[in-house]
Amino acid sequence: MEISLLYICFAILVVPWGIRFFNKFWFRPKRLEHSLRTQGLRGTLYRFPFGEAKQFAEESKAALVKPIPLSHDIIPRVMPFFHRIMTQHGKISFTWYSQEPIVILNDPESVKYLLTKQQNIVLKPKPDDAAKILETGLVAHQGEKWKKHRRIINPAFHHEKLKVKSF
Repeated sequence: MEISLLYICFAILVVPWGIRFFNKFWFRPKRLEHSLRTQGLRGTLYRFPFGEAKQFAEESKAALVKPIPLSHDIIPRVMPFFHRIMTQHGKISFTWYSQEPIVILNDPESVKYLLTKQQNIVLKPKPDDAAKILETGLVAHQGEKWKKHRRIINPAFHHEKLKVKSF
């Protein structure tokens, strides 16, 4: 009797945690990967549990060890991981950093369309509790509130006001 009660308590505590764990680290990333592929994007496969984070760190470290080439093509040195993804999968592709997909847009027309026409698509990630305390101002706002605050501060960044005055 005591053993079955122990199994029931164990199941009540562990099963919901296990479901949340597998949803966060497997089911949700696989759903996102399927969704991105059905939209026509190509990219890397999701790797449990941290995506491509290990390869990102290794390629960045390896690029810093190599000597700087005498050309203006600095992308393989500065962003070797993203350069590899773009050469393998195209200018519009995706990869994984932890459980979140990173969509790479290296096509100017797509970036222009995204930033001008689709204002509701680009959403900032939801901050955790510590970030809510530290974030204030324009960084924390979204939507109409962001537009209003951006209009207010825009004149401060006018070219004439940014010029350095020499004495």
